Amino acid sequence: MKKIGNFIKLLREEKGWTQEELAAKIPVSRQAVSKWEQGQRIPDIITIERLKSIFNVTTDELLAGERNPQEDITLKLYSETNKKKRLVKILILIILVLLLIFLIYYFFNQYKSLKIYRVTGFSDNYSIKDGIFLVNKERIYFNLGNIDYDNDYNITSLTLYYLDNNEEINIYENVGKGMLFRDYPGYDEYFNNNKLDYILDNLYLKIYNEDSYETIKLDIEEDYINNNLFFFKRAKIGYGTSDILKPDAELINKIKNKYHECEDNKNNYCYDIDSIHIAYMPDNLIYIKTKEPNEMFLYDISTNNLNYNNFNNENLDFVSKCNENCECLDEFCKEKSQKFFNIFNRSLG
Repeated sequence: MKKIGNFIKLLREEKGWTQEELAAKIPVSRQAVSKWEQGQRIPDIITIERLKSIFNVTTDELLAGERNPQEDITLKLYSETNKKKRLVKILILIILVLLLIFLIYYFFNQYKSLKIYRVTGFSDNYSIKDGIFLVNKERIYFNLGNIDYDNDYNITSLTLYYLDNNEEINIYENVGKGMLFRDYPGYDEYFNNNKLDYILDNLYLKIYNEDSYETIKLDIEEDYINNNLFFFKRAKIGYGTSDILKPDAELINKIKNKYHECEDNKNNYCYDIDSIHIAYMPDNLIYIKTKEPNEMFLYDISTNNLNYNNFNNENLDFVSKCNENCECLDEFCKEKSQKFFNIFNRSLG
């Protein structure tokens, strides 16, 4: 009761009333108000209803002897909850923005960052058909692969270089008949990344034997680049998924029926027309040698690569991707490629 009395006294004093003034508003005697405030008695139900109206409080608050803080607590909790929700939304937005920035950075840093090239090249006595050149932002791998050559030749060393305004710029030298190395962008790098495309377009290999050397113009053909946003598994992986073409069996049979076995090598098939010598080799190579002008064509049926060598002027040499229509950048290449196919088709009748 004392708590109720103190609460009535507090409410009265908040209004600035005396006990007499409060008693007159109810109405009750001043002594009744005094007894409430002293905790000697509590108001009856009817008086409580009047006090509720006078002080704008609830029955529960009067009987509890204090204002009910539930509403203030609810508002406070609601405010704090909204504040926490806003903070969570801001944090999620910050995380999404950072994730987007990272994805953008990763995309521009990794997109087209990996390139794989095939390395091929041919000369009179040597052929390279399975070389690999791999480039990414961190390092370069160069593997020349196997060098096919006549057993009469003994390879002693190799020199990889490129031509820059007719000046030979050495890239790598190796003793023996293989070449495998890796390179890192930066100081003393083998391949200058700033002019890599130019180097690959003008890349040569010198093959030294015990008595002399031969120079091969290397054909660097792009095989793969990671420029796909999405990757899908192939339904089937096996023979036929490679980009290298399976030689036409009908064409091979036609060559063997039309040509004759070569005298110096029974595994090869030869054909002579005018002053032109033509040979088919079992590894699907077509060799054509003319005397005037002194030039040589070597065509790989499997890869459609045409290698041209001019023995009077090696600056005219080229390697091109051909299948009747060649990927030539100048008229000379187009002219010589057409000449090869004219001779070859003529040999087949």
